[in-house]
This record gives sequence, structure tokens and C-alpha cells, in this order.
Amino acid sequence: MSEFSKEAIKDPDLLDMAAKVKGVIDPSLNSMEHAIMKIKTQRGEFETTILHPYGTTGNPMSFEDVAKKFWDCSSKSVKPIPDENKRTVIDMVKNLQHVKDVTEMMRLLVPGK
Repeated sequence: MSEFSKEAIKDPDLLDMAAKVKGVIDPSLNSMEHAIMKIKTQRGEFETTILHPYGTTGNPMSFEDVAKKFWDCSSKSVKPIPDENKRTVIDMVKNLQHVKDVTEMMRLLVPGK
């Protein structure tokens, strides 16, 4: 998330690099599970195929990484979520089979409601 801060998106080096990137949809790849990356440099063109990027069904994220991503993203929320609430939600998701009422998670994620 820090790459998308107000300061980061004004960084001249980042903007210069972003101007050199071109995204292209390849219709032959009929799944979000695959990607081809090509990099052209002064020394030539380099290519790699990524069959199962991290976080897809073919290469799922660990619970710990999902929890870290939730923590990082929710820490950037316009309406701050208290750390204790985030810890509780992570624990509830980890033990979802024992949660009697999932609306409690929503209450924890929208403080003051």
C-alpha cells in the first residue's frame, strides 16, 4: 500500500518508470492464473511465464500472509480500525468454524456504528 501514498505517486523516478510500462491483455491466456512478463532493455528482450502467481488458487497465500495484507491495508483505512479490533477479526477468521455470528466481524471493522 505504501507504493500508492500521495508522496509515492509524485516520485519522479517512479513516474518515469511507470511511463515505460505497457500492460497488454493476451486473449490466449484464458485465466487469471497465468501471466507473461516481457522486459525490453538496451541489451535485449527478456521473457518469463508465471503460471500461478502468489495469491491465486494454484498458489494460494498462507493465512499469515493474508492476515498481514489485511493488517497493512486496514492500517491505511480512511476510518482507522483499532489494532485490537484487527487482532480480533484475524483470530475470528482463523477460527471461523467456532464463530456463532459473523456480523460481529463487521461491527469490529466499522467502529462507532
